[in-house]
Formats: sequence, C-alpha cells, structure tokens
Amino acid sequence: MVDKTIVLNRVLMHMMDIEHHQVLFSDGFVDLNPTSLEYYDKKLEKIFYHPQLKEIELGNFASIILRSKQMLEDEEKYFEHSKIITREWFEIAALIQDMPNANLLFMDTRVNGEDYMVILKLNYKIAPCMVQEVDEEGHEVMRISQRQSVPSKSQNVEEAICVNTETNQVFIIEKKFMIDGKMDYYLNAQYLKGEPKMTDKEKIRIMEKSIQKVDRQYRINEFEPSVLIKQALTDCVVENKEVKPAEIAAKIFERDYGAQEECLEMMADLGVGEEDVVELTDSVEKMARCKLVTDTDIEVILSVDDYLSQNHVRKVVNEDGSISLVFDAIHEIVVK
Repeated sequence: MVDKTIVLNRVLMHMMDIEHHQVLFSDGFVDLNPTSLEYYDKKLEKIFYHPQLKEIELGNFASIILRSKQMLEDEEKYFEHSKIITREWFEIAALIQDMPNANLLFMDTRVNGEDYMVILKLNYKIAPCMVQEVDEEGHEVMRISQRQSVPSKSQNVEEAICVNTETNQVFIIEKKFMIDGKMDYYLNAQYLKGEPKMTDKEKIRIMEKSIQKVDRQYRINEFEPSVLIKQALTDCVVENKEVKPAEIAAKIFERDYGAQEECLEMMADLGVGEEDVVELTDSVEKMARCKLVTDTDIEVILSVDDYLSQNHVRKVVNEDGSISLVFDAIHEIVVK
C-alpha cells in the first residue's frame, strides 16, 4: 500500500432530503474545528485507500471535470457548481427505491501535492431509539422510534467522486441499490456516464490467472504460482519498487522464454500491458504469509519465505502418491 499525503482545505455541505423530495443548500463553508477535521480527514483516508475506488475515463471537457476546476479557482463558482451537481445527483437518486437521505460534501483536497475536488455522499443510517413522551392522560411513556444520522467516522465510505483537476482523472466509489427489480450501480451508468477502467485489483487477478494457466501447461517451477506471486509482490513493496504485473510474470517464467512470452501475450490480450503499474491494498504482513490446506481439512499458516526455503515445514511425497507434511525443529506446539 502506497502512503498518501492528504490535506483538506475547505468543505461545503448540501443535503439531499429524499424523504421530502427537496434539496437544502448551504451558504457557507463548514467550520473545520478539531472534531470535524478529524472526521473529514478519516473519511478522506477511507476514500483514497478504498479497495473499490476505480477510475473512469471521461473527456477533458466533461462537466464534472470543468466544474471541479472552476470550483477550486473561484469561491463564487464553488457555491454555484456545487449546487448544480447536488441538484443533478438528487434528481437521479430520488427515483431510486430505498435511497436514503444524504449529505453531499464538496471537499477541496490536495493528495500528494495534486489538487482534487472530492464529492462525498454520506448516506444517512437509520437506527432504533427510545423516545419519552406524555400520553393523553399525562403519563410518561416510552416508545421505540427511528433516528436518522450520518455515518460515524469509522464506517466505510459508500459513494464518492474524486476529480484530479490537474490530470483530469476521475475516480469513483459506487454502491448498489434496487433498480428495475435488481441490485445495480447507478452513479456512473446514469450520472457520470464514463468508460470504466480496469482496477488494480482486476489487473492483479488477470496476472494471477494467466500465470496459473501457463504454469499448469509448462510446470516450470517447483513451487505453486500463488506463493511465488506473493513473494514477488512482497519484494516490490519491501524494495520500494513499482509493482508491474508484467515484470512479475516475466520473473516467474524467466527460465522458459516460451512460457514467459505466452503468459505476457495472454495478459496483454486481457488488457494488462508491460507498462501497467498497480498499487497494492494488502499489507506486507498479509502478503508475506501463505496457508497450506489439505484435502483432509488441515490448515497450516506460515511465512512465504519459510515455505519456499522449506524451513520448519517440508512436503514429502510418499510411495503411494500421498503427501506428508514434516515439521522440523519445532520446540513447542500451542493449541488455539
């Protein structure tokens, strides 16, 4: 996971009152006191490290890009365009079944030195609560009601638009709602109408499947492709190198040129080229470990390095074709 420096400058908030079919506009920026700043900083962190944050391709003259640029350049445009975007988004959201009320936040943000307009949609959450009332006879009674509130700072971000006003890149986080009788996304399909780009997670999945398919055909390496991929990804992070799926595939098949070329061609046909660079969302600790699972439901978790070096654990093929796992130099076993 690549560290990002995220700095929040200003926040403007409008409300989508779906329940009463109205939009409530704010005429001033949010007061960024220590409490509110902590909340917004946490939300921005969740956006830019979100595993489902994906890029879509829009033309340089797309309205969301032009408006975002003007909002950061002119305070009057900040208010004007934020109201237009809120109204447009509201008109689509109001037609969707079970769409909750929401606050729409327009956040002037810098990420790694580049300017972004981040539009965060905070969908209200409904929770039961006890309400004390006085009945017709003057007695105090308690009844169960429902209370609407914005998500806490620790809850995940469900919907957002991030516009890099320097590169004209647009990234989104989407949530599925019931649309025409089925759960589906609406933000890009009905509002932004961009062309989805392949996510880093999808590129890694293509790399993994391509390597596994070619390995089944050529059987070049002693160890399983999944473990070798984990080792290569971990090495990239530890050595602070760019993570290029094509380079990882080439390294795994470096002993066989034919297998290497076949794997790279397969990846290219599926949209992952030699210059593609991905960011990893898994921690180094997670990638550095692997799990052995037997057909008898035994599971062993150990480090990738120990498995590849056969340190403490060895696989022994028996005469009848079965496999034994041999544990060496183990001083203590704890049952958890």
